[in-house]
Amino acid sequence: MPPARRRTRWLIVAATAVVVMLCGMGFVAARYLFRERPGPEPLNSAVKAFKGKGSTTVDSQLAYEPPTQGVYALRGQGMERIVFPPNSQQDGLVMPASVTYIANGCWRWHLDYNVAHWEEYDFCPQATKTQLATDRNSQSWDFGVVKTNNLARFTCGPDAVVLPKDPESGQRLDWPCTGTNTSVPGRTFERVTVRIVGVGALRIGHAIVPTVHEFQQVMLTGGQKGTVREDWWFTVSSGLPVRMERHITILSGSPLGTITYDEIGSWQMTSLQPRT
Repeated sequence: MPPARRRTRWLIVAATAVVVMLCGMGFVAARYLFRERPGPEPLNSAVKAFKGKGSTTVDSQLAYEPPTQGVYALRGQGMERIVFPPNSQQDGLVMPASVTYIANGCWRWHLDYNVAHWEEYDFCPQATKTQLATDRNSQSWDFGVVKTNNLARFTCGPDAVVLPKDPESGQRLDWPCTGTNTSVPGRTFERVTVRIVGVGALRIGHAIVPTVHEFQQVMLTGGQKGTVREDWWFTVSSGLPVRMERHITILSGSPLGTITYDEIGSWQMTSLQPRT
């Protein structure tokens, strides 16, 4: 084959490869730009999922009797963001949260920030305290050509006292928790420090409710590093969470370098009467 023809042929091949690569990049970019945006979790869907649950009974001779089972409506706002690769999600303006009785006298608080992000806590009332047993957080992300899901599970020991029997302003509590994340190798260690801000009244719907306001700060080390700062308001009678404000920054290692995750938001319950 003449040299000129060979050069022409290789130029055509090279040009074709560039076109294919650009088309591929364009496809990836288009899928990324038009990726799925998670919407709010409807209250009716949460109520439907709740039906059939809640048959477990609990001990009534406790410092904190469990709250009523059912689905509660929360009104709030918030967002979650990954710095790189850039992505973000918005919380629903109305978020469902459910209370379900589980084994060993404990009850589960499950909150849907949106259809792709939920968190739940297992609270265990004792004779003189309410203990936090476990905390789970699940979140899905759509990057256009790939979707990911990560589930974090943390287990806390008997020192994890969310509410003492007689909380006092200025009282301090602390405890460790250990967990894993399906997207991050190794174990992550939490050190939780709590300060009771005070006991006061909070309006929930048409009711004035005595609540315990506490500030929680969590330091993460190990597989993930970062800080969690949250203000919680729990009812004095049952320990039901009725308000929360959060600021979270977590750093995770990856083959592309350190990934920064930020989360900020708040919510407040609109009624103490759950739906079932």
